[in-house]
Amino acid sequence: MIKKILTYVIMFFMLQMVITSVVVVGGIAINGGEQKEMTGTQMVVVQCIFGFACLLWFLWRKWTPISPHFLKTKPYTLLAWCVIAALGTLVPSMWLQECIDFLPDISSSSLLKMMDSHLGYFTIAVLTPVAEEIVFRGAILRVLLDEQERRNGSLTTKGMWLAIAISALIFGVVHLNPAQIPHAFLIGLLLGWVYARTRSIIPGTVIHIVNNTATYLLAVAYINTPDITLSQILGGSQKYVWMSLLFSLCLLLPALFQLNLRMRKQ
Repeated sequence: MIKKILTYVIMFFMLQMVITSVVVVGGIAINGGEQKEMTGTQMVVVQCIFGFACLLWFLWRKWTPISPHFLKTKPYTLLAWCVIAALGTLVPSMWLQECIDFLPDISSSSLLKMMDSHLGYFTIAVLTPVAEEIVFRGAILRVLLDEQERRNGSLTTKGMWLAIAISALIFGVVHLNPAQIPHAFLIGLLLGWVYARTRSIIPGTVIHIVNNTATYLLAVAYINTPDITLSQILGGSQKYVWMSLLFSLCLLLPALFQLNLRMRKQ
């Protein structure tokens, strides 16, 4: 099990490093050695090639099995609740980020650069979520769940959550951005839960796309004030912050309840 997971993580990083190196070297060659840092277009090119490379490699190697079973159940209502759950996490996620603002954020500038490209949205909000779900839920979490099932004879609740927590921790750490790790870990728990219950990457991909789309749109809306706080967005009122958190919970908690009910039927 450990060998498989290490293989998946190492391949994830190797693909990223090789593709980044090729694009950087190409940029230096084109610009006559004058380039000091990657442009937004180059970052988008790297992420696009990397995303498709992950998709093709993990599917070709059958590290992430694909089955039409989930779609055959016509899970449209379940997916709608996935969207609502994702929307319910947005404000709490922003609030959490502000609570841990002492952690260095080393990737926000990259996000802003990538937004200059016409493919910025597709790369950040569509391709990246699909690729990450294939790697971290479809491959890594699948192996962890299978191992727990093998050890215990069946997948217990404790074993399921242990596997989910480990995969979420790996998901958080590989972002290599201290400011992102807590949020990535928590959202990884949600993504892992829906995968473990459905054994499909589709529900998690929907949640992931909604989450990244919101991040992208927020960055676009406040592109000139990237450090804007939730309180400032809401007019400087702390009362509105607490009200928005309460409203978010009114979306998130019913969505989790409905998902818990409906995923039992899959």
